[in-house]
Amino acid sequence: DDGEEEEEMNKVPMDKFGWFYKRNGTSWSDGDLSMHTGVDDMSLLGKIASWNKRTRTDAYPGDCGLVRGSSDGLFPPGLTSSTDSISIYSTDLCRPLHFTRSTTQDVHGIPVQKFDLAASNFANSSVCAENACYNNNIPSGVQNVTQCKMESPAFVSRPHFHL
Repeated sequence: DDGEEEEEMNKVPMDKFGWFYKRNGTSWSDGDLSMHTGVDDMSLLGKIASWNKRTRTDAYPGDCGLVRGSSDGLFPPGLTSSTDSISIYSTDLCRPLHFTRSTTQDVHGIPVQKFDLAASNFANSSVCAENACYNNNIPSGVQNVTQCKMESPAFVSRPHFHL
């Protein structure tokens, strides 16, 4: 049963809890991630096909539970110069992270597109209606990811620096 396999993947053998504890150099920690190679359709290059043999996660209901986006930022040739937004799936958050084009820069003589984390990523539904299925009934800017990994209380946000 796929549900039992996913449950087993989330029960990582650890003697302590830490977000990245014992994960350095591992291949097991993200589970089984399958992506399109572009062989049959180059426009699908890097798009995730399934995670742990499923196209959705039980961490979130509705569209928020769909496994979608790029795998590790691999995109079809030319995509980043022809679109204003890209998505990368995070197995640590059980959701895609969305990025929006901010500028075109020149790096060592090579033109590159710069994308920034979209402000709507961790917004609650009062700010971004599309995020309602994340059940994020907390202040906007913080995402409850407790259901994603080992059901341990965990919250993520953008970096906060106070100087």
